[in-house]
Amino acid sequence: MADVELTVQQLTSAGLNLTDTAMNSANTYYVRNPGNVCFHFLKAAAVACTVTVDVPLSIDGLAVPDRTFTVPATTGDIHTPPMNPAIYNQVYGTTPGYLKFTLSDHDGLTCATYQVDTFD
Repeated sequence: MADVELTVQQLTSAGLNLTDTAMNSANTYYVRNPGNVCFHFLKAAAVACTVTVDVPLSIDGLAVPDRTFTVPATTGDIHTPPMNPAIYNQVYGTTPGYLKFTLSDHDGLTCATYQVDTFD
């Protein structure tokens, strides 16, 4: 299992042609998360995938459950919302501010990571 940092693409007022990354369920993925990062998962294989976003938070000594998204089999095409850094962020290496996720299956799975900003 390898730790992999994904590159965040910048959405502009002109739009963005997303670049997808082939995923591997043996890896743990990290993404710099200032609070406006979204994910686009595509699944082309016959098995669905559960994306598990780590929640390194506890409240009153109780662990907060991880967040999951299901990417349907064959034609799965989902976008995630931005995720609150106060809930999801943790340290990657020695640097704070990263979101961490893992996958249940990677066959035919790609992911694009993009940052959404407001425009004047």
